[in-house]
Amino acid sequence: MKEKYYKAYNERYKTAHNLGVSWSSDIATPIVVEILNKYNIDKNKKLLEIGCGEGRDSRALLEDGYDLFATDISTEAISYCKNTISKYKDSFSTLDCLGDNLEDRYDFILAVAVIHMLVLDSDRNLFYQFIKRHLNDDGIALICTMGDGSTEMKS
Repeated sequence: MKEKYYKAYNERYKTAHNLGVSWSSDIATPIVVEILNKYNIDKNKKLLEIGCGEGRDSRALLEDGYDLFATDISTEAISYCKNTISKYKDSFSTLDCLGDNLEDRYDFILAVAVIHMLVLDSDRNLFYQFIKRHLNDDGIALICTMGDGSTEMKS
């Protein structure tokens, strides 16, 4: 059986890292901080990042003092984060949000450039169900995707 598209990123990370490169930027996604500021989400609130990749946004949030739990399905990406952001290694963990559950609920959940990786409608539904189960009643979720806003792709 062919692996789902979103799970294949583990091999992509391994290939890049074995070549000594990464594709992550050191510049955090501006809208993340904008939303935290707009909704007054302070540093004592619990944050969850789904799909942290190589830690672009995680690094910025952790270094700014936020209580962040950063996750990715890729064991390679999480290992990379733990090695390159070692001061915060306990803040990173593997997670398949389509099949796993966490015990905690969060005040803010962010997922930047994740939803487009879930090409099946059923996978997207599981993703949103995970967020609903893990978001506090008064919590905020920020889901940012890639694309032009008009073209829709389906499988």
